[in-house]
Amino acid sequence: MSKNGARQEKSLRVVAPDIYNKLIQELETYHIQPYDIQANAIEYKDGLQLILYYGEQFPHLEKKFASFEEWSDWTADLSTFIELTAQTLKQTMVADYFKMMRM
Repeated sequence: MSKNGARQEKSLRVVAPDIYNKLIQELETYHIQPYDIQANAIEYKDGLQLILYYGEQFPHLEKKFASFEEWSDWTADLSTFIELTAQTLKQTMVADYFKMMRM
């Protein structure tokens, strides 16, 4: 925790490697690669907040809080979150691609 009491974002790969691996595995089913996202997390005593950054230079983000038990069981709610996020991410990547092609 920082001096002002705010919790710090850390790389999900460092904070919870098992959750990171499951996340990457889920995203790969939607043809999204690890380099398309930046996955961070904030740890709390009762769970973990996932923060996914995406898009050209990672300006967009999606957040999801779940208890440690939900993360370890990988509930249907988490799968739905990943599916919706993957759809949004793909739309953003396509838009970024066409924006780049116009330059």
